[in-house]
Amino acid sequence: MFVEALRRHLELAQQGLLSRRRFPRWLDDVRREARMLEIFEVAERELPAERTNRNSFLSMLDEWDPSFTRRLVEGLLAELNAASLFSGKPDEDEAIIDYAVRRQLAGAGVIGEVEPWPTLVRGRRIEACADQATEVARAEAKALYTLSLRGYSEALRLTRTSHGETKLCPAGLIFLDLRGRDVMRWLLALEVSSAMHAGDAWCIDERRAKALATSTESEQVHDGHPSWPWDFDYARFEASGLVRSEIKDRHFIRYGATPLGVELFGELEQPSGEALRSLARATLADEAHEVLHGRPPVISEAAELGRHTRMVAHELRNILVPVQLTLKLLRRQGSGEAFVTANANALDDIASGLERALRFATETARAMGQSVSRDELFAVEAAVRDAIVGVQKDLRHAVEVSVADGIERVYLRGRRERFVLAILNLLRNACQVGGVEVRIFVRAELATETGARLIVLVEDDGPGVPAEQRSAIFSDGVSFRPGGSGHGLALVREVVEDELRGSVHCESSARGGARFVLRLPIPLEGVT
Repeated sequence: MFVEALRRHLELAQQGLLSRRRFPRWLDDVRREARMLEIFEVAERELPAERTNRNSFLSMLDEWDPSFTRRLVEGLLAELNAASLFSGKPDEDEAIIDYAVRRQLAGAGVIGEVEPWPTLVRGRRIEACADQATEVARAEAKALYTLSLRGYSEALRLTRTSHGETKLCPAGLIFLDLRGRDVMRWLLALEVSSAMHAGDAWCIDERRAKALATSTESEQVHDGHPSWPWDFDYARFEASGLVRSEIKDRHFIRYGATPLGVELFGELEQPSGEALRSLARATLADEAHEVLHGRPPVISEAAELGRHTRMVAHELRNILVPVQLTLKLLRRQGSGEAFVTANANALDDIASGLERALRFATETARAMGQSVSRDELFAVEAAVRDAIVGVQKDLRHAVEVSVADGIERVYLRGRRERFVLAILNLLRNACQVGGVEVRIFVRAELATETGARLIVLVEDDGPGVPAEQRSAIFSDGVSFRPGGSGHGLALVREVVEDELRGSVHCESSARGGARFVLRLPIPLEGVT
């Protein structure tokens, strides 16, 4: 329940639907409560004077507290948006939410009948969305008590609210990419990395997590306060299946961590969880830099950490897989020999260790992969050299690289791995058309009209590209080379023009082959 509710909150932020400038009356706490009070006062004035009716009216108001109505509004935003009922005009969209809330109040008997929506079809769709949102809000209110999704997400910097607009932060983007247990692993890593002290309401610290993972079930007096480590708000953990509590009898409540909770809390102090915790710390550091300076850091700590860790994890897999295959071959070929029989236990231990190491490498690479799929500032020269390493084994001669002075201080903003792939495709194209020697030039230029630009030239000594084909080769699925897919150069154009807002074209090389020219705008923060 908690993860689903938080995911909805972050998706609304990602879609721009939590902007109080768009829904001022229903997303602003003060205005929302004023509107609810206005609706209730009108309903109260319409009540008969009998005392019983007023007592009944007051009892029906109990559910409609600020926490519940906040959940209801978020649920309505999600349902109405999914049903494509918003027009994008603030007044009209606020009127839809207003009608949906009053419709639900009328259905609960709190207020009288509401005038139907002017059009029957749209009105019924709004009512269906309202019914679904109310059902979800009631379930969440019961499971999560007074837990504020907005407060929690901002404490963990999953979202950030500024000038009435709630935006998704990098930590929130990573959350939306994850599934299954990895979601709670990521939230726990963020909590531990954000915890200010042992009693932090939003964040569990390592000491308390260790106690929960190792402590036995505890019985507490029903009317008293539970002792440490249970003196903590566990609504989110209980709704996520990490903690359970049950009333044993009239006097006692039993608290305990579930098997899943023991596993995930225990991982917070294990080396296997350090990669995710490091990513959490780096992501929070990037976010703190942006809040303090008003712009992302020149070099993203999270992206650099993720890239390095993935490289190490993949290299570890490359080492372990052949060893694992050799061990299996040894057992298969020598199954009847005395050596294998005498050392069966040792071989089992080796196989088990290899399996654990491979699983660790695979899970680490997967987890850290979440950090490198977003825009960042990246060093151009290092990215170009990474692409060269990826294609060098396919060339007969080393790629000749010419880099102008100062390029090591030039950065582009975008997805680094996509830029590397684009350069890699150009180099592979030069190899596949029969080029023997491939050269790449990187320099920068300053144009008064367009600002600073990065120029990348990739040329070969192959047959070249006829003038009439130089535009068509960038179209997806078009290839004039036997066996070509027509996707490689199309991806180059997509990365350069759509993602990096640059340009690419093909021309003839002085060496008789083809020359691909990339012109890429350098952002203001891209020169250090």
